[in-house]
Amino acid sequence: MNRKTLNSLSKKQKIALIVFSAIGFVVAYSLSSSLFSTSVEDEIGKIAVEMSKSCPKMMDEFTRLDSVVSPKNSRNIKYCYTLSGINEDSLDLNAVHSNLREVIITGIKTSKDMKYLKKHDVVFDYLYFGKNKKKLMEIKILPTEYKE
Repeated sequence: MNRKTLNSLSKKQKIALIVFSAIGFVVAYSLSSSLFSTSVEDEIGKIAVEMSKSCPKMMDEFTRLDSVVSPKNSRNIKYCYTLSGINEDSLDLNAVHSNLREVIITGIKTSKDMKYLKKHDVVFDYLYFGKNKKKLMEIKILPTEYKE
């Protein structure tokens, strides 16, 4: 996608693009390697390791994916992002959190490619950091939220 096309997208469309890109990578990796996994927890760990190999990765002009981690023997996957090039003091973090949360939940609910992850009740954590590694917000999506 070229810069002109990216600039013409609304903020919500940009957020959706980032979320669906990340979801697509996770799903593609999990489906391609699920035949070789001994457990769901092991598979989630492998997905996190593979995704982290491409980090840091700019998702858009303001958002960089820094790492993807999964605590050992868990069904959690954590995406750690840094927001840059924005004035953190002018952000309405409550509004951003609310909008992002809805986009993420909708993306998970509607993704047919995430069937495997949804079936195994994966918990998704999205952590957003600002300047000096200051944590701005965390969005945790539980299976009960995307299975509604």
